[in-house]
Amino acid sequence: MSGRRIARVAALAIGPILLLAAWYLLAPPQLGGRTAYVTTVGSSMEPLVRPGDLVVVRRASGYRIGDVVAYRNPQLDSVVLHRIVARDGDRVVLQGDNNTWTDSYHPSPEEIVGEMVLRLPEVGSRLGAVRTPIGASSLVALGAIGVLGGRRRMRGRRGRRHEERRGTAVSKTERLDERRPRAGARVGTAAAALAVLGGALCTVSFLAPRTETVIQDVAYDHRGSFSYQASVPGGERVHGADRVTTGEPVYLRLTDRVQVGFSYRFASAAATDLAGTGSLTAELSDVNGWSRTFELTPRIAFDGGEASLAGVLDLAALRRLTDELERATGVDRMAYTLSVIARVEVQGTLAGTDIAETFEPRLAFLLDDLQLQLAPSSSADPGSDDPLEPGAGGLLEIPGTTPWSVRILGVDVGLEHLRNAGLALLALGIVGLLAALVRRVRAAHRGEPALIQARYGRWLVPVHTNGGYTPARLVEVESFESLLRLADHYGHMVLHDPREDGDVYVVEEGGVTYRYRARPTARPGRR
Repeated sequence: MSGRRIARVAALAIGPILLLAAWYLLAPPQLGGRTAYVTTVGSSMEPLVRPGDLVVVRRASGYRIGDVVAYRNPQLDSVVLHRIVARDGDRVVLQGDNNTWTDSYHPSPEEIVGEMVLRLPEVGSRLGAVRTPIGASSLVALGAIGVLGGRRRMRGRRGRRHEERRGTAVSKTERLDERRPRAGARVGTAAAALAVLGGALCTVSFLAPRTETVIQDVAYDHRGSFSYQASVPGGERVHGADRVTTGEPVYLRLTDRVQVGFSYRFASAAATDLAGTGSLTAELSDVNGWSRTFELTPRIAFDGGEASLAGVLDLAALRRLTDELERATGVDRMAYTLSVIARVEVQGTLAGTDIAETFEPRLAFLLDDLQLQLAPSSSADPGSDDPLEPGAGGLLEIPGTTPWSVRILGVDVGLEHLRNAGLALLALGIVGLLAALVRRVRAAHRGEPALIQARYGRWLVPVHTNGGYTPARLVEVESFESLLRLADHYGHMVLHDPREDGDVYVVEEGGVTYRYRARPTARPGRR
């Protein structure tokens, strides 16, 4: 047994085993396997896993605390890769290595896709385009075009080499027409390309999920509102009313107690489930760094994203404190800074993701011997344009899902439209291939030359010798297939000379002419 045959037998024996092993190790659940592929987004598992990595996970019979697993989170409608940190009955508790909180959803073992067995850095982001239906189909189509183009270039080179070798042996009346592809070959090639492109498009699009994971920026705002008021009996001559309201100065000769309030609201378009605590304090300070802090409202708890806080400023007590400070130090001040500080701590979930925030705005006043007035804006909270309406915002990056689509020429094409396009291309390709098959069947009924033309037309170079060419050494070949193997072996094209007494096909090499004479075919008008 020759070495080539031994290698062929070994390949036939080992090939199925290798294919079975590859299927067992790499096949996804859609094909009955136990391996899944996850492209990571976000930084919750850094430094172990970084955004854009491709993580290979395999389903196991059981999972232990400390395993890094991927699971389906119905709250986020996506697959999440986190570490098991505890158990909750028959469910597991997970947490990202870079997170300070645990996941709000506790999956069951059936919802776990698999345990991480391999990480390929940055491969997921690089394969992002290929994993989409349009990317994979384009890759297949380019491969098919490259193969077809390579075959055509090879045929062209073979034809040119054969023409150079043949030289002047063929009479001047011969006609080479290899530059012009035959209609049947064009139809078959186009149909095959359409079928390959449509089939790849259909295969990938039907395996692709209907949604894709994206990073959604969920915006949120902390919104606050400071207010104050004081009762001023007989204050009509100064304020036009018996009450001081927000924005007006408070004169110490008219009143010495001021009620301050703060309203808080957590604002976001996404769903929230929040709770928190809030408190009010007052800070009396001097430019040299001296300060004293007073509690106005003890910490209170609230549910939801809204809270209201209230307290009382005792201005008489504050002035007694500053007078005592000045007597003790001998330093007289024109004014002191009095700041009302609201501290709100909120925890819960935003769009299904854990969140913990602290909002601590302050409202600054100037306090002197005669009045309490709002400090200029430069002395107030620098993060707010209006010190009475403080606010702070942020963005939370949340993995989410969106319907799969691809932008083509500025238009978003959905998965269904892409599938329909793939089916249409596949149908056109099949129709074209059937047309080529019908053409070959009809050619078979017209005789052997027509059948050879239909099947192997790409190998043929038509010549006309008018029967005047006599080879020096002639070898008759029993079948056209044998002649074709010789042409392939020597890297030549097959010369086709249509004659009245029967079509002749020849291949020349080293002064030897290999010839096959087809069986005559009755032509119209021939007796």
